[in-house]
Amino acid sequence: MRNAARQPDVSFIMAAHNASEHIVEALESALSQDDVDVEVIVADDCSSDDTREKVRARAASSGGVRLVELARQRGPSAARNAALEVARGQWLAILDADDVLFPCRSRRLIELATSRDADLVADNLISFAGDTPEPIAAVSDAFAAKVGLDQWLDHNPMIGGDFNLGFVKPMIRASFAIQNGLSYDPRQRVGEDYLMVLSALRQGADFVITTEPMYCYRQQDGSLSSSWEEDEIRQLGRAQREILGELIGEAAQETMSALARHERSIDTAASYERLKRSIKSREWQDAVGVLRERPRLMLTILELAARRVRRIGNRGATAHPLIPNRVLATLRRS
Repeated sequence: MRNAARQPDVSFIMAAHNASEHIVEALESALSQDDVDVEVIVADDCSSDDTREKVRARAASSGGVRLVELARQRGPSAARNAALEVARGQWLAILDADDVLFPCRSRRLIELATSRDADLVADNLISFAGDTPEPIAAVSDAFAAKVGLDQWLDHNPMIGGDFNLGFVKPMIRASFAIQNGLSYDPRQRVGEDYLMVLSALRQGADFVITTEPMYCYRQQDGSLSSSWEEDEIRQLGRAQREILGELIGEAAQETMSALARHERSIDTAASYERLKRSIKSREWQDAVGVLRERPRLMLTILELAARRVRRIGNRGATAHPLIPNRVLATLRRS
């Protein structure tokens, strides 16, 4: 971080709820961005651990950290909105409270956005398991281009697929977000980042992605993304149609086809969660009914099982050559 007195280049938006275990590493990785002025705004969603105390302690030693405390627990979307309301940066960047960044990330993304005149810009990710510091794999697979509405719909399958752009953490030009009234849907607990980008694209945002991985995404058992409920997934579909509004039925055939494919993936994911719930509660008749209604769901189950086997097999891999030693040291300390 350079000069705390000037307008920050980047405001990091961090929603936190009981994030004490990893939040200091997340804060340090944001504050250690090379050649940019940053602020980190932590919106604490009524944590019951010492998350707030750790943030206050770091704020006392750095003018770049600010704490916003929600009066009642409202979920990650509302927490992010609370942070967005007080952000002062030229760019808005989402950072989860248990993830870490390469020091060069912000500078390189701003340079890319400037060269391409983009409103949104993102990079590839490297994912790592909770107690395993070595990266498992990049989330997306060699995808670098200007991303339009069709591509965003097609590369955000709710279940399965070769890669999923929905995991990327884009930086948004603050002036574009303000001009178009962008915010998170407080009803959403699934796919809130996906819907934010969908809203931006619906408003005509130019979005570019680089394959360079500079965001390290921590996978944890029991995380929100591994505990979806059927009604939460179906709410995502309803919110998606609200965003697209009158565009539905009037868009080009490519967009309508991509939307249809994405809605099928939502239905598959919802059915999969219903099947899991039925099996867990030993409601065998309901489980059989789901499979009869969705016989292709068995193929999805086999695909997910094969992917999990491959992921577990990769956990013993050596460190990714693109991860700086500084970031690896942060991961290992966790």
